[in-house]
Amino acid sequence: MKNKGIVNTYENKTVDLVQRLKQHHLEELQNPNAISIFLCGGNTHDQNILRKELGNRISHIASKYLYTVHYPEDMFTELIAGHHGKDLLTLETILANSVKCVVILLQSPGTFTELGAFANHPILCNKLVVVIDEKHKGNRSFISLGPVRHLKNSTTSKVILTPPP
Repeated sequence: MKNKGIVNTYENKTVDLVQRLKQHHLEELQNPNAISIFLCGGNTHDQNILRKELGNRISHIASKYLYTVHYPEDMFTELIAGHHGKDLLTLETILANSVKCVVILLQSPGTFTELGAFANHPILCNKLVVVIDEKHKGNRSFISLGPVRHLKNSTTSKVILTPPP
């Protein structure tokens, strides 16, 4: 019966997460100047530092908009440890559906996978900002010819090329 308690705990945390996201989304609807961003990127130490710096800069932009940055690992720390019955793709989709924009710093195999999944999602494919190192411009890879080309040609999402760090 010990496992049943663990399952119930994870189910309660999932319900709590969904309720918090729903409340956040409702608050945003009441404030049209609030913009939530889901910021995805690589998971190495340097990639995390770069992503957190970018998130900090975004959340401190002085404008009429209030930017709030969310990180997948902060939202799912406890759920990643072994949530029963839900996979991370489902959980990330719940979060991504509750934000205005999903920024993907294309840095690692995990972000390549997120790009493919989100570019193929009927709602998320129009909420993406994909940041790619310009040294990959012109690569004839699946990423360039698949999700990136699809986003450029068939969605309102943006693909941004940046110089290497």
